[in-house]
Amino acid sequence: MLLFIILVLTCSAVFANTENPSSGTAVIVFLFLFLGGYVISFTPIPILYVNEIWPTELRAKGGSVYWLSQTLAVCFNHYVNPIALREIQWRYYFVYVGVLIAVIVFVYFFVPEAKRSSLEEVAGIFDKEYAVAASQPLSNALRKEETEVATVKNAAGLQLQIALR
Repeated sequence: MLLFIILVLTCSAVFANTENPSSGTAVIVFLFLFLGGYVISFTPIPILYVNEIWPTELRAKGGSVYWLSQTLAVCFNHYVNPIALREIQWRYYFVYVGVLIAVIVFVYFFVPEAKRSSLEEVAGIFDKEYAVAASQPLSNALRKEETEVATVKNAAGLQLQIALR
């Protein structure tokens, strides 16, 4: 995304100074590529991450805070972008370059990796004391129970494993 917005900025500057139609066409192409990157990254990933990091009892509140901030950002962009583009023209893309650099730095340094982690492990990454205290009764209960597995064939001849307690 950062690369595409830099290319949009560059081609917009060239078009503003030379009125070369090729650079104007390139702006459109790079804007579509930028939006494609936005759709596969900024649209789904933040809400998925927000829902993964909050403990169950706070997940709805955390999601609500995320959606409120997202809605405020969309409203800001909806009203400010046309004015800024009219007033400072292609230079406004520098704002987006700065925002994307800030997001990359923030994610790199402050957002822990949660790939292939259970919800309990993610809770442990963010709040070690709470996660240990909250998961202790469950882990004690699981240790007490012994599970026996039975293998059964169904009518189609497939083997099924059933946990018996």
